[in-house]
Amino acid sequence: MKEKKSLGSVLMERGYLSAANLEKAIEQQRIVAMHLGELLLSRNVVRKEDLIPILEEVTNCEYFDAKTVEGDPETLKLIPADIARRNCAFPIGITNGRLMVVMSVPQKLSAIDELAFVSGKTIIPHLGFEDEILDAISRWYGNSENQEIESEKHKFLKLDESDLCDMEFFTSTSRKDQIEAFREYESEKRLLKTEATKIVSSLLTAAIKKKASDIHLDPQVKGIMVRLRIDGILHDIKVIPQNHQAKVISRIKILADMDIAERRIPQDGRILVKLNATKLDLRVATLPTQYGEKVVIRILDTKNAAVDFSELGFSPQDAESILGCLAKPQGMLLVCGPTGSGKTTTLYAAVNTLRKRPLNIITIEDPVEYVIEGINQVQVNQKSGRTFSGSLRSILRQDPNVIMVGEIRDTETAEIALTASQTGHLLLSTVHTNDSISAVTRLMDLQVAPFLIASSLTGVIAQRLVRKLCTCRRESSIPPQYAARLQAAGIHDLSEPVYEPGGCIDCDNTGFKGRICTAEMLIMDEDIKSLIRNGAYHDQIQESARKNGFRTLQEAAWEKVKGGLTSLDEIFRLIPFNDESTQRCHRCFRILSPEFMICPFCGTDRTGDSSGTLKKQLLETAPDTDSGECFW
Repeated sequence: MKEKKSLGSVLMERGYLSAANLEKAIEQQRIVAMHLGELLLSRNVVRKEDLIPILEEVTNCEYFDAKTVEGDPETLKLIPADIARRNCAFPIGITNGRLMVVMSVPQKLSAIDELAFVSGKTIIPHLGFEDEILDAISRWYGNSENQEIESEKHKFLKLDESDLCDMEFFTSTSRKDQIEAFREYESEKRLLKTEATKIVSSLLTAAIKKKASDIHLDPQVKGIMVRLRIDGILHDIKVIPQNHQAKVISRIKILADMDIAERRIPQDGRILVKLNATKLDLRVATLPTQYGEKVVIRILDTKNAAVDFSELGFSPQDAESILGCLAKPQGMLLVCGPTGSGKTTTLYAAVNTLRKRPLNIITIEDPVEYVIEGINQVQVNQKSGRTFSGSLRSILRQDPNVIMVGEIRDTETAEIALTASQTGHLLLSTVHTNDSISAVTRLMDLQVAPFLIASSLTGVIAQRLVRKLCTCRRESSIPPQYAARLQAAGIHDLSEPVYEPGGCIDCDNTGFKGRICTAEMLIMDEDIKSLIRNGAYHDQIQESARKNGFRTLQEAAWEKVKGGLTSLDEIFRLIPFNDESTQRCHRCFRILSPEFMICPFCGTDRTGDSSGTLKKQLLETAPDTDSGECFW
């Protein structure tokens, strides 16, 4: 059987292509999402009339010029527009009951099977160039899909597509040949201004201007849904039509130095971008899904690491407590909270504060989010055996003053970290717990001895990020169900006015603009350390901490509400409050519903006050009703 030759080898044999040009084209093909023949044609390396006969020989398919096609309405009905775009295939006509189709990849069996299934006919593939086929699809199928997408634009936030020329990309690869190929490709893209280039640049520009933390590209049936995470909430931005899906994803993967040919496994990459004077680090992650690759781009601005605690939203009292912990030569400061609560930003703020002193600071992170000048940052790599615990052991031999561990995940890391904090090192880290006192329980669950926790831990910060109200806020009253839950959390002073979100151009009619940290700060004094050594419970530690002015996360959030910084809906969305469905009255012990601030059986309020003080306040603020019935 005769061995099948590749296009490049046949072109070299016929004298149309030199070995040097073929090697250069193959190198460029790794960067550019194009077939080899189309790449050579676009670079004017070979002529079209020389290339077509060789392509027909290699693919064993006859060439058809899609620019000359006359679309037949009955034939077009056999292949839906979305399937034609996805497979880059255009139906030419029917001959002897078989459907003739021009395709950019006629040897792709999965595409032929899909076309045969939807049309119900045997497919006879012809060879065509991708740009010619897509142009024919646009001309004969029309833009019905695009029009449908355009009609839904009112659902999305406005996307600013201006100032795209000011965006500049840099590759993060260390390979010299890849860097040169990337520069050549980028210079060509800036001149050509292809649709994929414009779409990607406009998305990044919009995300940066709107101060989004993440860009989500979710593949769907009719294209890619683009969403931005702004202030912790995902907002739908636009839909990218399906005919641009592959090119947009490839464009992002090229910028992130990923393998564009690999679509079956998840990949991670990095993009360095400069927009005007702003330099940003973008972390890219892909995930294969049913309708294509999903892409998430995390936007990291190094300016976020150079902030102090008051800018983050910590109260003056909490900021002073944190600085007190950082002033000590040894000990451990923990930051806890769920994913997306700003733990890493708080750690970087602490590192930035310590960086002003002559200290040897080393961090262990997974991954390194912000690059900070003057400190040593180590990235965890599980595949190579560079774990948190292993890296921590090595760092202890590097004469550090301050060590930042991205997260305490296992017993070994916890024990090494706590031991290091006893031997003259200041250690900063995070754990995933709901509140500060639960961090102590978490360490005990990791089989760390209570005496080691008591002697090493100096402070714990539990925090959440709540959205800040825009200046368009409106004054509002406290709903009864919220008042009941606040009372149950120990918050009894409900006389302050509260505010709810409004809506204006500045906040994209969301009512919120930016986020602020709300936190509780647990300082380890001798009484608390003694309780930990004796295995005390959560409530016992909290009761002891209150003697020194400890405020719970719920109380700290209420202070933000009273100050008009955020809304009640926002704190109840993010901060855990006890479920009051089974709370009983303090006096008659009957079960109260969450909306009852006054017991309907004996008239006692939730604080246990039977004098009727709260009842009088409610009657004064109650709306007038014709029936005269009590509104609670």
